[in-house]
Amino acid sequence: MSVPFKISHSILLLFLMTIAAQAASAAVDFSINTERTVITKGEQAVLIATLITPKPINNNDIPRPKVNEHFDLININSSQSQSHQIQNINGSIVQVRVFTYRFIYTIRSNTESGFTFPALTVNIDGNNYSTQPLNFRVTSEPVRNPDIQASLHLSKRSLFPGEQAILTLKIAQKHNAPIQTQRGYAGAIEQIEKSFGREFSLNRLFTNQVTQAQERINGEMYNTFILRYSVFALTAGNYSIPSQL
Repeated sequence: MSVPFKISHSILLLFLMTIAAQAASAAVDFSINTERTVITKGEQAVLIATLITPKPINNNDIPRPKVNEHFDLININSSQSQSHQIQNINGSIVQVRVFTYRFIYTIRSNTESGFTFPALTVNIDGNNYSTQPLNFRVTSEPVRNPDIQASLHLSKRSLFPGEQAILTLKIAQKHNAPIQTQRGYAGAIEQIEKSFGREFSLNRLFTNQVTQAQERINGEMYNTFILRYSVFALTAGNYSIPSQL
C-alpha cells in the first residue's frame, strides 16, 4: 500500500511546485504618473512610481533617476504594502501574494524649456522592468485649468434622415476639486435628452451607466465621466443643440 501513497505524494508535490513556479512568474507592473506635466521654471512637481510584484525587493533598491541640468531631485520617499490576489496563470487559478511599492519623487524645474524625467528601472530576478519617461512642458506663467470642463461631441455634423451618429457627453473634473460633479450630472443629462425634441431619435449607447476614467488634459489629470448616445436624424433641416452645462 505504500507505493500508491508515494505516487500520490509525488504528484501532489509536483503540482505544488508547479503552482509555486507559476505564482513566482506572475506579471510585474512598474508605472509612473504625476498630477501635472505643465509647470513653470523653479516650480516643484511630485511624481509617484508604483511597482506591483509577486516578490519583495530590498528596501535599499529604490530606483533613482538620472538627474540632469534640467531639474533637481529634491526628495525621495517610499512606502510598501502587500495583499493577496486570485489570478489565472497559464490556465490555473492561483492565490498570489502581491507586493506594492510606491516611490515618491519631488523634483524642481531648472529650465525655461521642456524636459524629460527619465525612465526608472528595477531589477527583479535578473529581469529589468522600466517605467515610461515623463515629458514636462515649462511655461513662463502658471497654467490655470478650470476645476470642471464639459463637452458635447457629435461624430457627424451632416446627416441624412435615418443615418446614425454618436453623441458623447464628457464631464472632466480635477482631482481633489471641491465640487460634487455627480449631483448636477443627472439634471444635465435630462436637459440634453429633452433638447433633441422630435427631430431626432436619441438612445443611450451600450449602457445606461456613466463611464468613469482618468485623462490628462492640458498637462493636468482629470477624472472623466462619459455617456454616449446613438442619434438618428428623423427629418431634414438645420438644428442646434443648446448649451446645457
